[in-house]
Amino acid sequence: MPLVGLPLSRDLVRVSAGVPFEASDQAPTLRLLLVEDSPSMSQTLKDVLGDDARQRYRITHVTRLSDALAAIALETYDIALLDLGLPDAQGFKAPRSIHHAAPELPIVVITGTNDEQVAEQSACAGIQDYLLKQELTPSVLMRTIRYAIERNRLLCELKSQAFQDDLTGLYNRRGFFTIAEQQLKMAGRLMKLAQLFYIDIDGMKLCNDTLGHDGGDRLLLGVSRVLQRTFRESDVLGRLGGDEFAVLAIDAADENMEHPMARLESMVNEQNRLEPESFKIKLSVGRATALPMSSRTLEELVCEADQMMYGQKRRKRGGAGAGRRDV
Repeated sequence: MPLVGLPLSRDLVRVSAGVPFEASDQAPTLRLLLVEDSPSMSQTLKDVLGDDARQRYRITHVTRLSDALAAIALETYDIALLDLGLPDAQGFKAPRSIHHAAPELPIVVITGTNDEQVAEQSACAGIQDYLLKQELTPSVLMRTIRYAIERNRLLCELKSQAFQDDLTGLYNRRGFFTIAEQQLKMAGRLMKLAQLFYIDIDGMKLCNDTLGHDGGDRLLLGVSRVLQRTFRESDVLGRLGGDEFAVLAIDAADENMEHPMARLESMVNEQNRLEPESFKIKLSVGRATALPMSSRTLEELVCEADQMMYGQKRRKRGGAGAGRRDV
């Protein structure tokens, strides 16, 4: 049952704007910043959260971005629920401003707009998830809050660990598998499609042999820039080692499976226009998909995408040297 139009229980405590509220006395308290200017939506959200038997909330409700920034300056919050249509901030100005003021605060965007632009821009810094007002249910809201906090906690922990590739700045193999495993589990719970891309640079050995490892590093950096421009900030990008990269994209293009591939090709062509012939990028790419409700593991997706990638590489060589990884 969507939250819009949900009847309000007279047994639940009401909250006025700017006044903190605490739910049950038994559960630990989460400090939640609600930034929503609609009185009916605000009240409904507060009542639903107040009915959560598993969690106690201390809610601070404001209706403007300026008030949200003032609240953040005075107090630390565990999560923010944020409307994209505020009186003093429309669109993604509000989440970007809040993230700038509190980089480690997880943000869940609540919007009434369902289009591809929202899905893509919701990946801007700090936003852990976005929810459509017309599709909200109590269970989805509570589950999303818990997952957003946990995902943000994990990401913050990883910042202090050695999970980054020194050359490209992407996740290294360990970082990729750690984050991608969590993202794949979340995609399954939220009924979202996941795509795994396994990417290998064609001609890497030749580049190293003729131009040295400095030349090879330049090529690797070019590929990492292409991947960062192709995929969203919420997607998991990693250099698995040598000339091999992987990307896990959640709900990247709904049912349009060719969209990320077309964007990747476009970004490669754009990068190649800036490079001399010796550093032009050529890639072999394999892809595996986990549909909503799928029980496929990350290892299965990586294996399938890896095999597809090498099948593409063999076809480029016309079957010659099929067993070699160095091309």
